[in-house]
Amino acid sequence: MSSTDFHLRHLIAEVSKASEQQAQVLVEDAFAVIEGYSSCFGVGEDFSPELLVLFAEAASDLGGHEAQAQRALELYDRLGCEDDQFKARAYLVRCLCEARLGTITHRLKGLHLLQQLQFALKFLVKALGIATEAGWAQNDTRYGFLVYNTSLVFWNVARPICRMGWQRHIVNESNEVLEKLKQVRAASGGAGGGGKGAPAGMAIPFQADLPWLIELTLNLAFGLEDAGREADAQKKADEAGVLIEEFVKEQAALGTADEVTMAARAAKEARLRSVILNAKAYLNRKAPGKANDGSVTSTVFFVYNGGIAPEAASEELIKAWCSIDTDFDLRSVVAAFDLNPRPAGKIAETGGGQANRNIKPQKLIELACTLRAACVSKNWPLAACMLTRLERFQLSAGKGRVLLDLSKSEVDVWQAHNVKKEDSTTKMLLSPADQAKREWEARVRGVRLCEQCIMTARRMEETDLVEETAVVMWNIARELLCDDHRHRIHKSLQKTAEILEEIESIRLVQLRVQLLFEVASCEVAADLLTKGRTELQRAKASDYTVAESELAAPLKTLLAEDVGGPGRDPAPYIRRFDAAIGSQLHLLHWKTNLYEEPSDPADQVMLLLDQVQKTKGVKNAAGETMPLSAEKAKLNYNVLMQGFAKLETTLEDLIVGDRLQTLPDTFQPPPRHIADAQPLKPLPYQAPATVSNGGPPSAEMVQGGGDPKPILDQRPTSEREDNIAKAKRVVMLMCRTG
Repeated sequence: MSSTDFHLRHLIAEVSKASEQQAQVLVEDAFAVIEGYSSCFGVGEDFSPELLVLFAEAASDLGGHEAQAQRALELYDRLGCEDDQFKARAYLVRCLCEARLGTITHRLKGLHLLQQLQFALKFLVKALGIATEAGWAQNDTRYGFLVYNTSLVFWNVARPICRMGWQRHIVNESNEVLEKLKQVRAASGGAGGGGKGAPAGMAIPFQADLPWLIELTLNLAFGLEDAGREADAQKKADEAGVLIEEFVKEQAALGTADEVTMAARAAKEARLRSVILNAKAYLNRKAPGKANDGSVTSTVFFVYNGGIAPEAASEELIKAWCSIDTDFDLRSVVAAFDLNPRPAGKIAETGGGQANRNIKPQKLIELACTLRAACVSKNWPLAACMLTRLERFQLSAGKGRVLLDLSKSEVDVWQAHNVKKEDSTTKMLLSPADQAKREWEARVRGVRLCEQCIMTARRMEETDLVEETAVVMWNIARELLCDDHRHRIHKSLQKTAEILEEIESIRLVQLRVQLLFEVASCEVAADLLTKGRTELQRAKASDYTVAESELAAPLKTLLAEDVGGPGRDPAPYIRRFDAAIGSQLHLLHWKTNLYEEPSDPADQVMLLLDQVQKTKGVKNAAGETMPLSAEKAKLNYNVLMQGFAKLETTLEDLIVGDRLQTLPDTFQPPPRHIADAQPLKPLPYQAPATVSNGGPPSAEMVQGGGDPKPILDQRPTSEREDNIAKAKRVVMLMCRTG
């Protein structure tokens, strides 16, 4: 081994041990060596070929060095090495690099992102084929660790599209990864292991834990359900049930341990059983049948997922509650619940007598889950009675307390709107103004209580509870999202958006965009324009595209209409918030630009409108904002009239005579004159893999097993379409100024 080879190995090995700043320097130094000796890699040369793969792995893991990693992989491909573990590892790194081009570098969305991720997964499938190829290796479990690593890479790559309407496109890859992992686990003798405890046939110790197999099995089940294969999805959920029993046997075989370890094992088993039961309840929601075993947890999950209709949920939840809290007659208390004002102290009577202190903590959590199910099914009188009763148990901090407080926030808001209240002084019903104030205050208290719940759930690492809390907070806060009240819940909205981003919530990506938009509105209202623009840019970068299969029937019909040309662009319908986000970003661009004035009359009027809206009257001694003075009102009127005249002139220039009819209705690319040595680049919303050689960008993909179709999402627009869009914007501004 030459000294330079040893130096390069040392640099690569130190990357994983060094701090982030030092690792950046080490990667750059290692890449300089590779570039300087790029012709010296190969069998019998100064440098071993696997060094290129090791460098690519280190650079990819560190992040921000995708170009260097791809360059190293290109050099490795030129060597034509045999199929071994380094060839498979090179494919895995290439898969990650291609996926990051779509998710991070180019921020692709919708079908464009799906196409790029499918392109990346092709390299993963190649790596899986090498790792599991039979006959050439010493045995089928030699590269079992590579199969396990492949499953981890698959999850990192496919996770952005593991949501409704999109997961159906990766069912085949999901199934192949799961089946190969099961085969390797079976060949390695179950859980596997290392050292003296490893099976005799294993060349390299390998361990694939059952919880990970269960997670992958359920993920495949949801993909099958999304593809319309409900029966296959239910079978996969049943397979997960078999795996959990195998997991219990494995844990029992480990023997007894200290209390902390045993408690951790029990908690892990309980979490897995809960996840499987919840999945079964969702997949069998249309026909519960034998899937509902009648237990409290099963009843709760079927109510959650719609397997039990709301009208029948009340009776089922009462039975579930009474099976635990036997000393409390919940049914009679619910029957006596009254929405009218009642004497002081009578509300407390709905909680029954003294709470039973013999109920175990886990059973109290089940009672809290039953309460949440009552809220989900909108059985508010039942939920109010359950809440009053459960508060008497004085739940300690933990999941049960979070569920209780979460339900309390919803029940309090419902009671503020529906349960009548008397004024303590006049003994009469509240006036309309006092009632409106009561409702606003209840919602503000509910949002702030949800903020505490979501932070607690995050500390407990209860991801499902975090997402549920975020949904409840949004439902309560919607009525407060106006200029008068939004600032009161600014901190809560911001904290929720941050936590959802921390856990990288995919199911609630659309809610994350809405939260970021509202947070940006709060920042702009406080004149923090740069911070507001940052929040809007984060919202714009998120891919919340709704699959066309998930759209309402009228929208599907609209998109299927023959409008001539390539077809209708679905972007305004599958990403509905883009227009509002883009409009706000455009406004903030000009508001934060100190050295340039807009030349477009529409932009000029947009700024005038914003200035007029910000103009307010002076405040009196009581702090109330007075109406504008006559002089200021007249000044605003004159400004708006001048803006209206500009818009009229602009609109005439856009649509005068037959101007629109003379414009081309198809996109015409600019002339292809060679003016730069750099290769042609794709449009910003298209993946690099979709650029065809010697022609224009060709974004095509196979959908549903048919022939390849062009992707119309964000397709290039013609000159006529651009003018129509400008005219629409001008008309909208005219309506606002008029």
